[in-house]
Amino acid sequence: FKIAMRDLEIRGAGNLLGAEQSGHIAAVGYDMYCRLLDRAVRELNHERILDPVETTIDIGATGIVPKAYIPSDARRMEAYRRVARAASVEELRAVESDLKDAYGDPPAPTRRLLELAELRIHANRLLIRSVAVHEQDVVHRCEDADAVRDALAEAKGTVRVLKAAPGDTSGLVEVYYRPPANYLEPETLLRVLRTRLGAAASRRAAML
Repeated sequence: FKIAMRDLEIRGAGNLLGAEQSGHIAAVGYDMYCRLLDRAVRELNHERILDPVETTIDIGATGIVPKAYIPSDARRMEAYRRVARAASVEELRAVESDLKDAYGDPPAPTRRLLELAELRIHANRLLIRSVAVHEQDVVHRCEDADAVRDALAEAKGTVRVLKAAPGDTSGLVEVYYRPPANYLEPETLLRVLRTRLGAAASRRAAML
């Protein structure tokens, strides 16, 4: 299948990807062309369009794809690219399934990479642009403070909302979540945020 896809990339596939369109593919790249084509089809079918995840997560947890797990540099970079590009939990699960099929169960650092990607997706659905630890607080810069506050309402700790500073034209507000001290351990915090934001993102998606 991969050989066939590479052949399509090089030689084209008739009118859709062939001579008439080859200039566009050469300009933007085969992968980007397919993404643009998929977006156009979804728009024509009036389907929901999932934008790339732009949220940044900085909570002390890190994840990698070890060389011992995927020896090939090219395949390893492809795995990173697919994880970063996943715009929904379903897409991320598909990436995880493909990794398992090709290389076996992911090691702990790769599972953490997938968990961080899942947290980014949940946060993005709640219009959160960044999540970062600042001293004793977890700061969420977001567009919808009520959604974030509601998501964290049942978590242990306190939640408070700070309005944008005078002159700040970003339109973002900051939600400060102060968890118990032991929650600030990176993997614990990752698990708590995935659970809380994931549940809130699912409720929000069901309402759309």
